[in-house]
Amino acid sequence: SVSVSALRPLELLPCHPVVTVAGAMKLAGACEPTATRAFAILEDVGILAETACRKRDRSFAYQAYLVQLRVGTDLEAARDDVGHSESA
Repeated sequence: SVSVSALRPLELLPCHPVVTVAGAMKLAGACEPTATRAFAILEDVGILAETACRKRDRSFAYQAYLVQLRVGTDLEAARDDVGHSESA
C-alpha cells in the first residue's frame, strides 16, 4: 500500500518536472525512505524516468509533462527532425 506522504512528490511534479530524491525530500518535507519509495513507485508506473544512471544524486524527469510543454515549440520540431534523420 502507498501512504499519502509517499504520493506528495507526485503533487510537486508540475512545478518541478526534473527533480532529485534530495530535492523532493526538501520540497515535500519527506524523509529519505519515503521519498525513495515514492520515486520507485512513480518510476514503476511510468510517470518518472531516471535521467542519469548514477548511484548518488539521481535525477528523474516527469517525461509526459515535459513532452507536452514542448508541443508547438522549436524543441518539438528539433526532436522530430532527429527522429526522422535516425530512421533514414
